[in-house]
Amino acid sequence: SLARAMQPPPEGAEAAPEKSGCFGSKKKEDDDDSGELASLGQLFQYATPFDFFIMVVAAITSGCVGAAQPGIMILFADIMDLAGLGDPGDALLDSFEEVTIKMVILGSLCGVAAWIGDSLFRLSGLRQSGYWRKKYLSAVIRQDIGWYDTNNPNELSSRIAESTQMLEEGISDKLNLLFRFLFQGLVGIGVSFWYSWDMTLVLLALSPLVGFGTWFMTKATGEAEGLRASAYAKAGGVASETLSELRTVAALGAEQKQAQRYVNNLEDAKRAGVRSSARIGFANGLMFSSGNFMAAVGFIYGSFKVAKELERTEVDLGSFGGVVNCQSTNQTLIDEGIVEQCAFSGGDIIIALFALQMGAQGLGLVQPSIAALAKARKAAFEILKVVERKLIIDPFAEDGLKPNREQSHGRIDFENVHFTYPSRPDQPIAKGYSFCVEPGTTVALVGQ
Repeated sequence: SLARAMQPPPEGAEAAPEKSGCFGSKKKEDDDDSGELASLGQLFQYATPFDFFIMVVAAITSGCVGAAQPGIMILFADIMDLAGLGDPGDALLDSFEEVTIKMVILGSLCGVAAWIGDSLFRLSGLRQSGYWRKKYLSAVIRQDIGWYDTNNPNELSSRIAESTQMLEEGISDKLNLLFRFLFQGLVGIGVSFWYSWDMTLVLLALSPLVGFGTWFMTKATGEAEGLRASAYAKAGGVASETLSELRTVAALGAEQKQAQRYVNNLEDAKRAGVRSSARIGFANGLMFSSGNFMAAVGFIYGSFKVAKELERTEVDLGSFGGVVNCQSTNQTLIDEGIVEQCAFSGGDIIIALFALQMGAQGLGLVQPSIAALAKARKAAFEILKVVERKLIIDPFAEDGLKPNREQSHGRIDFENVHFTYPSRPDQPIAKGYSFCVEPGTTVALVGQ
């Protein structure tokens, strides 16, 4: 009944809005800093079996791309070992050709795997975000009039686009990078331990510095973009507000005031850019210097380790060949047991050093993807608040009492009606009035 529709909202309904700007704006119902996130099950609730299948394939291929990055260093170290052996002419050329062919094959496979992983994650993200957009728009359309009292209808289109775009990014592009960098980090550290566990332990003490440099660079850049975007958005909001209410601005003589507000917001954007430039410069220097610092420590430790290994395997052949070791001798003496085989080579040191460096950088780059996934879960939670909101009056509901057309004469009775706007629950509009509207009559409700 109409009287039921005008009852006060239930407990937990929308709170009063905050006013801001020249003319005031409504506070959005979903704008809270509660930090609540949707579960992963809720985030992927609209994924079909086909979506899950292509996401699994994409995760495997993206992981292979990340794992291949330390693998490239293994081939590069082979080249270093070949160059150090000093084999004559054709044998050295054939060895270089073999390693080059392996690099070409590995690069081609990485290119195909990266294309498959990125394409499939994007496809899955677009498919799922399409379902989310439909559900969100359908939920917005079916809301009762009280909901629109605390949610500005002019902002709904941008809110739908912003929330679904954030959700799509978190389950497509960033999810692809998450698997890629995670596998790069784990495989890089594993390869480093495999080739030189002792040097890896030494360099692990420095790896947090490399990871922190990469993470801080990403964080500083993202925060700078966010601050500038926020400042420019405020300036754009002032411009949009002024232009949409231009007659009111002119009638009040507020042109200069609005222009000054616009300039002030542009100054905020300028100051944000200046402040962030120093942080970005420091982060950039830290990221590159930390990697070089780790390489310096690794080369120093590795050179001492190689020197001790060469000293340990030295054999004096007298007049037959002088003093030889595991690296300067030929393979025949090693096969005959005269000279001991090197336990490791300079190439192993190179692999352990750069694989660990790649692993630390990969783990440092995981954080932005995790943050994007958290933002997607936050956006899904806000969308589900609207989708799952229980309505007092559901315009799409088929149940409920329906008047009989033959017995309806158009008489409307109001009995003890109480009403307040959801945005102003402390200001009652109807305070228990009762009256009757007879068929064919017009009644106007006039406030005091």
